[in-house]
Amino acid sequence: MNRMYYAYARHALVAALRMARVQPGDVVLLPHFICRDVLASLKAVQAVPVFYHVDENLQVPRSIKLPPARAVLAVNYFGFPADLEQLQQQLTDQNSVIIED
Repeated sequence: MNRMYYAYARHALVAALRMARVQPGDVVLLPHFICRDVLASLKAVQAVPVFYHVDENLQVPRSIKLPPARAVLAVNYFGFPADLEQLQQQLTDQNSVIIED
């Protein structure tokens, strides 16, 4: 069993972005409702953040198609899980890696 422990979630996100092979200049999709430390993680790998909208249920509205990206950050807000199946269907690039927080 492989496990890695991190003192800060932002360091774990940097590792996850690197495992997803995010390179400088790659687009990473993330929700508008996000903490600033997530942006620091994207900056550390020199990724380009592109924001997507979340509705009152903290999900991506079904009518939205997400633009191509190397990775997508899916956030589980306040114990409510992101709908990963729906998110996968909304991706225009099926090669995007979904990183769940």
